[in-house]
Amino acid sequence: METISRIAQFFKVALMEFKMGISSELTYRWQILLWVISDATQPLIFATLWSVVASTGDRDFTADQMVSYYFMVTIVGRLTQDWSIQFISNSIIKGEFSKYLVKPFSYMSEMLGMSMAIRTIRLLLILPFLLVGYYLFRDLISYELTPNSFTLFLFALLIGYIMNFILGNIFALVAFFSKQIYGLRALYINFVSILSGEYIPLKVLAVGAFFLFEMLPFRYVLSFPIEIISGDLTHDQIGRGFGIALFWLVALSFIYQFTYKMAIRRYEAEGI
Repeated sequence: METISRIAQFFKVALMEFKMGISSELTYRWQILLWVISDATQPLIFATLWSVVASTGDRDFTADQMVSYYFMVTIVGRLTQDWSIQFISNSIIKGEFSKYLVKPFSYMSEMLGMSMAIRTIRLLLILPFLLVGYYLFRDLISYELTPNSFTLFLFALLIGYIMNFILGNIFALVAFFSKQIYGLRALYINFVSILSGEYIPLKVLAVGAFFLFEMLPFRYVLSFPIEIISGDLTHDQIGRGFGIALFWLVALSFIYQFTYKMAIRRYEAEGI
């Protein structure tokens, strides 16, 4: 019963923070405008770039595949992206993290609520552009939309977000050990963008390079759900992917617990 009560409190706090986050983010209209521009133009640029590459020679991928891939990047990227890394690292640097140590609930519930609020706003605002984009490029966009593939796609999305959330929280704790977090944070975000398939579709990589990316957790943040819905994977490859993803979920959970305990000890030591 106590465990159930804690879980219920966790999501109750997350829901409250989600509502407050929605109201707070809507006050920054210029920031929202920049979000929309960035979310709409970046996938378009990459889709155009890789479509040109596909048409310049003997490639294992086509322009249609690239357009379909980056159209889905826009959607999956908004659904699995996590912003708690910024909130946590900023609160640590500013000395505001202490408030989370005295609250009767995990700080991660607040981070989850705030991150979900930003995600919801960005997804709703980009939706009109997605509809227009699909209408204009509908002849180039195709997916394997069967009940089975769509169910697996949703499951992969859920795993991708949880994994990205834990990864972001682990990296944010680096702020306890290094005050140069802003540069490291930018490096981390770009690092994840490359390894997850946002900048370079993993399907264009050589077999050896793809194997390395497949074994790392970052693929399952973005590329893996897209590969499922695009019909690029066999049943065995999907099963293997989920196995690796679930392994990383468990491993990252332990890594987070260990890092958090070490970080809190260091944080308390600094306050003595």
